[in-house]
This record gives sequence, structure tokens and C-alpha cells, in this order.
Amino acid sequence: EPDSIQTPIQNKFPFTKSNIEKVITQSHVAESTKVEYKSVWNKYETWCMEQSLNPLLSSSANNFISHELTHNTTLTVKRNRGVIQSIVRRLIPNFTLEKIRTKIHFKRQKHFLSKQQLNDYLLYVKENHSDTFLLQYLQSQLGLRINSVANFKKNNFYE
Repeated sequence: EPDSIQTPIQNKFPFTKSNIEKVITQSHVAESTKVEYKSVWNKYETWCMEQSLNPLLSSSANNFISHELTHNTTLTVKRNRGVIQSIVRRLIPNFTLEKIRTKIHFKRQKHFLSKQQLNDYLLYVKENHSDTFLLQYLQSQLGLRINSVANFKKNNFYE
């Protein structure tokens, strides 16, 4: 059966969840980085299984990265690429992935509130979050950007 055929890589490095977890656990990185490694690997492994691909092949990883470029920012994909390469390189020292040369730009639709929506929102904020009402009211009335409001100091309001 074709499913029982193993590649030379699989014969030399049996792919098991415990092997990968061992590689991640033995990594000399912070615990939070190990958690990120596990998360990225689980996502990658799941995708490979859905596509019937061997996760230890660079072609599989390159296909995953191409797929990810359509769903995530370039920074996230580059980080995930580095994680996958780092994990697999501990099993296969010459494992390399293609560099990411494209930059993804997501276009977000601008959305403006109508006067009624803005008034409803400000009423809600006044009733439920009175500590931020003044800042949000000023922002809406003066057309300020959020970074302008964030730069306000207490002495801008009180003397």
C-alpha cells in the first residue's frame, strides 16, 4: 500500500509527536518560547496531516508557508517559518526553507459611525465607563486620532 511506504527521512528520523515534543522541551529557550513553538508546530502538523504531507520535508513546510501568506501578516509567517525550521533542523541539520520575499498588505475598509451611532456609543460609554468618557468625547468632537488622545497628560485637563 502507498500509505505504508516510508521515505528515507522517515526511516532515519521516525516522526512522532513525542520526538518533536522532546526537541522542543530540550531547546535552550524561554518557557514562553517553548509554548509558542508547540503552538506553531501543532498548527503546521495539523495542516500537513490534512494535506497528507510529511512535516519533515522542506517542500511541505514551503507549501505551508505559501498557504499561510494568504491568511497572516508577513511578520507572523516569517516567525512561524523560523520556528518550523528551528525545530526540524534539530532532527535534520541541513533542513532549509525558502526565504519569504513578498510583503503582505491587508487593506482594511474604513468604517465611520453615523451621528446617531456615535451618540449612542458616547451615551453607552458615559453610563458604563465614565473614566474614559471625557477622552472619547473629545476625540469624537475634535476629530483626534487615538494616538493624540493617548498622548494627553493629566495636566492638560487640570491645573
